[in-house]
Amino acid sequence: MTLDVPGVRRVTLVVDVEAYTVRDNRAQVELQQTLLWTLERACTRAGVGVGRCLRQDRGDGQLLILPAGIDESRQLPLLLRGARAALHRANQAPGIAGRMRLRAALSQGIVHRAATGFVGRSVVLACRLLDSAVLHEALDDHEDTDLAVIVSDDLYSDVFAHGYGDTTADDFRRVDVTMPAKRFAAPAWVHVPGPASGVVLREAERLPPPGRGPRSGPVLAAFGGAVAGAGLVEAAITALNWPADEADEPPAPHHHHDDPFDDVFPDYSDWDDPAY
Repeated sequence: MTLDVPGVRRVTLVVDVEAYTVRDNRAQVELQQTLLWTLERACTRAGVGVGRCLRQDRGDGQLLILPAGIDESRQLPLLLRGARAALHRANQAPGIAGRMRLRAALSQGIVHRAATGFVGRSVVLACRLLDSAVLHEALDDHEDTDLAVIVSDDLYSDVFAHGYGDTTADDFRRVDVTMPAKRFAAPAWVHVPGPASGVVLREAERLPPPGRGPRSGPVLAAFGGAVAGAGLVEAAITALNWPADEADEPPAPHHHHDDPFDDVFPDYSDWDDPAY
């Protein structure tokens, strides 16, 4: 059988929020808002073109397909550094949801666009690694940090094993992920960054926290599509531009009834274009 949908090689990033389901509705609204803000800051820190990232909602998390042509040796370590710094900033003054901690998984491989999202071994791999017991335990065992990362074996060998950026091979621990019920087994590498108190974003990277300042258009339009759960959730996610002197303030809820994700989901007719 020949597929009539293109397959393109991409890096997949998938994240989820620790203890999301035990929070009430108001806290989940705030967590979704802060999560998108954190991802936007991380992508900007890495110099990844967020306008070319593709997004699939996972409720308590997000799946991003990074654009083609990025410098993985430089930008993937920066992406992790940016996420760590953004989490540290958001958690300095958490709202009703309290501290937000993330699990993240990275993989690479051929990705197809399908009827309800993205298809490919690398997508399944990233999601299985994210849900693994070893990653949950890694975050549970390091209460002083807000982020635990797991990387597929091939991506680790290509990028992180060579010590690009501010990570070294010794920062990662090899693990064997097994899920008998899913008939899944794969080697992977876990990284738990230390507390981010010493991580400082350059002024140009200090993106505005959600919920402040005049409206100026979709900051997070790159992630496309309506966020699951209309009403409170769509009202809480804002598309704003903030003055530089407010850049260090933690996220604050903001409620209006315009959905900044309307009409901004990427046009997949160009999915087979190498520029995407």
